[in-house]
Amino acid sequence: MVNMRQISSAVNDLFGQVGMTHRFSVVMDHDLFELGEWQRVSGLSVTWEPCEFRTGDMGNDFVLYPGKTKYDNIKLARAACGATQDVQDWLGEVSRSWSPISGAIALHDYLGFRVVEWEMRELFPIAWSISDFDAGDGKVAVETLQVAHTGFLNDKLSSDKRLSRRAHW
Repeated sequence: MVNMRQISSAVNDLFGQVGMTHRFSVVMDHDLFELGEWQRVSGLSVTWEPCEFRTGDMGNDFVLYPGKTKYDNIKLARAACGATQDVQDWLGEVSRSWSPISGAIALHDYLGFRVVEWEMRELFPIAWSISDFDAGDGKVAVETLQVAHTGFLNDKLSSDKRLSRRAHW
């Protein structure tokens, strides 16, 4: 007869993280700054302004195409931990000498394997905060980091490609 308790214990020993949910790791400038794992990521989104193109002989017909690409700011949150110092070091470095940097957010499954990664271009921090400290409250201190960026899609076109795309219309 199979003992489910022994199997569950063996799986826990083997993998160590069974039951944990997804988590996110963040690195800046190709692993120069590892900002650790984060509990919550929001704002990882992209939208396009719809544009219409209508010529004089089309009547009421028009061509609809994607216009300006807009990326939202990304907001990261987690319980304050040892990696909070790494964030402070990174913020200090960026505020002393800013130059365009890249970064990546990776989604990991409950076993720690990387599922997908978003590589962001030209990012910089726009806000950092930590919740109020109150020992009598019994709550965990939550660290929040917000960054702006110019995108995570590989959608940059050279001027030659832009001209050839317009020639199709």
